[in-house]
Amino acid sequence: MPDIQNKKKKVIVIILLILLAALLFSFLIDKQLALGIQKLRNPSIDNIIISLSFEWNDLSFLIFLVAVMLILFLRKDKIKNLGKIILSALMTLGIAYILKFLIERTRPIDSMHLSEPIVIIGSSFPSAHAAVVFSLLPFIWKEYPRARYLWILYGIFIIFSRLWFAAHYLSDSIGGVIIGLSIGILVLNIGQKNKK
Repeated sequence: MPDIQNKKKKVIVIILLILLAALLFSFLIDKQLALGIQKLRNPSIDNIIISLSFEWNDLSFLIFLVAVMLILFLRKDKIKNLGKIILSALMTLGIAYILKFLIERTRPIDSMHLSEPIVIIGSSFPSAHAAVVFSLLPFIWKEYPRARYLWILYGIFIIFSRLWFAAHYLSDSIGGVIIGLSIGILVLNIGQKNKK
């Protein structure tokens, strides 16, 4: 059993190191990528992305996530993690918004002077959307193994939508993923050592 735990820890560390390397690289290409994506935009695709991502505003996105988590984790055999899920999401949001306040990075939408069909508030780094979605991944990974890759695809779609609407740079999203995953893993494992 300790070997399996050590392997899991090594995999987590490797994933986080890869994400950190991607974060550093993304700072080099942020502006060019944001400009390139804006050249691809059209209103029809905008409407599809808004509908599929539930991003009319931050509240609709959060309501969607809460509804999904309640559907998945209000079952008798899964409810034990609901408190940790709420803690993970709240901690992630708190840290993301503290960092937004401290860093105050201008969003691409403001840098490029665009008007957008979605409501965007606050500064850019990190992406709270990406952070919250990926803070929930460890719980889905553990409790719903067949849905884990679907959740990763959803997270990637959310990142894409934030880039598409110039709400975030790629580095903002990768930073959000790192924060969310780290907090989700940490909160999921609270109390695990005491049981062993």
